[in-house]
Parts: sequence; C-alpha cells; structure tokens
Amino acid sequence: MSVAFLELSANSPACEHEACWGPHGRFKGRLYSKVPLVASFEYATVADMGLARFRASADFRAEPTGSKHSERYVGVVLQIGGTGYCEGSGGIVTLAPRHWAVVDEAKPPVCAGPSGAEALLLMIPRAKLTGKGGALTRPLIGPFSADAGIGRLAWRFIHSVFDELPSLSPQSEPGVVDTVCQLVGLAMAEFSGDRTAASSTQAVRERIKAFVLDHLRDPELNADCIAAALHCTKRYLHKAFEMEGVSVGDYIWGLRLDQCRDELLHPQSQGKSITEVAFSWGFSSSAHFSTAFKERFGNPPSSYRKEEGPHTIHAGPSPRCGGNSSKFNISAL
Repeated sequence: MSVAFLELSANSPACEHEACWGPHGRFKGRLYSKVPLVASFEYATVADMGLARFRASADFRAEPTGSKHSERYVGVVLQIGGTGYCEGSGGIVTLAPRHWAVVDEAKPPVCAGPSGAEALLLMIPRAKLTGKGGALTRPLIGPFSADAGIGRLAWRFIHSVFDELPSLSPQSEPGVVDTVCQLVGLAMAEFSGDRTAASSTQAVRERIKAFVLDHLRDPELNADCIAAALHCTKRYLHKAFEMEGVSVGDYIWGLRLDQCRDELLHPQSQGKSITEVAFSWGFSSSAHFSTAFKERFGNPPSSYRKEEGPHTIHAGPSPRCGGNSSKFNISAL
C-alpha cells in the first residue's frame, strides 16, 4: 500500500489532502483539527475498488472537497478504534469500534473523531453494488455491527482483504471485489428489511463463501465444520450451494489451488518450497497437491513455476497515481 502522512501543527489548523485510491482519479478532502495532529492514510486499489486505512492521533474533522468521479462510488467505513461520526444530508451515524456504515459518495458526508480514530475505508463501484441488491435508499446507511450476522461476515472478509493485499494476484482481484459487493449488498438488504433482494438460500451461499475464505488455510475445513458454524444441516448446505455448479468440497480445493498458484508465482515467495506453499493453504499431502494442481492448470507445480516465472502482484495504487509514498507538509500549503 502507498502511504501519505498528514501533519497539523498548532499554528496550522487545516490542510488539504489528496489520495489516489480509486481507478478513476483522486479523492480529495480537507482535514481540520483543534490540536496538533499526525494522521496517516494508506491506500491501494484492488481491481476497480479503492481501499484505505486512516489513522488520526487526535481530534479531527474531515470534509470532502469535490472528488472526481465520486458519483460512481459507494463508500464503506469500518471503525477500528475510537468513535467516529458521519454527518450528511441523511442525518448522523455514530460508529463505535467494530461497527461500520455505507455512505453515498455522490453526497459525501463530513467525518469526525473527537479523540482520534482508526478506520478502514472502501470505495465500491456503485454499479456492482446495486447489481448485488445493495440499492442506496438514503445517503447514510448503518451502523452495522461486526459481532453478528451478515455484518460480521462482511467485516471479517473486508479485514482479510486488507491482510492479504500483498499476495493478491490480478486474476483474483475481480472475484474479491464481487464478494465484497455481495456481502455489503446483503447487509444493506437485511438492514432495510428487503428480503426479496436476498433470499435465504442466497444469504447462506454467501455465508458459506465468506466462511471458506476466512478459514481457507485450515486443513480441517470441510462441509461438516461449515454446517456446524452456520448452524444448518449438511443437506441444506449442499442444497444452498447448488447454484455455484460445484460442490462445497470442490469449491474449497479450487480456491486453495488458485491461492497456491498465485503464491508460487509471487516474487516474495520464490524462497519457499512447493510443499511449504501447499501445506500453508490447507493441503496435507504433496502427492495429492501435485496431482490436483496438474489437473487444474495442465502442468505439475514445479514445471508451472519454472515456465511461468515470478509475477508482479498489483496491490498498490493505480499507475496513474504516481509514486509510492508522499509526505504532506501543512506549512507548504
């Protein structure tokens, strides 16, 4: 991720900040504080979704100042630490830690934290979210709790996306964005009581996917433990997953093989053995892994790694954004 540092002194109570964390340009804002403040803004893109981690050391107020193409996006704010407030034409949403909200970037809210804060921020393509049942009925929707239901699944999956940024491959990024949009859309539908947008079997199917992604490295992951975690029978689990065209077990092994392939080609994993990579993604037999890998990709893992060579993983900012890091000095503004 790229990082921008924002510094406010007692004599300079405000600064403009600008970050490239979306594929269509820059999202701008003005940061205010009544006290000296140091804030950091880490940002990246995954396919056509923007991600950022914001940290502020003290009281702050952030106001948008006309970001380019913002009408194409829907924002998601996940409160990690401190209490945050989002205030806009749709009212005020208070975000305690482990709560999140959806905001309409066409009518972006003012965000504030009275004693500092840490938050994860997403910019989701509006067309993809509405296509997943996430219609925006008002500019601010939430708060959603990260402790139960779809809100928890969305929270955990988005967190895992941030954690796995260094190892995400370009091939897997569109699927990651689709899953984020699906989970956020389901949470919005559940929040508004719109059950037609998300049937019970669709909800279970997305819960299965989220649970699998969250536990993919666990060698004990199987239909039995998923059914137990989701409090449903194995029969209902398989029934809900029929629309995917593969069994739950094949879905798990397919994802594991895709992750192993991506890691084998990642420049930072060239020092790892094939067995080490395979076992880290839930395989317990080198022979089983080699056979399954060849069936899926046409070559055994050793030959595939040699022929394909290391690939660069594009988890950083959009190329049009320029350099990898920057420092904003308020005295120069």
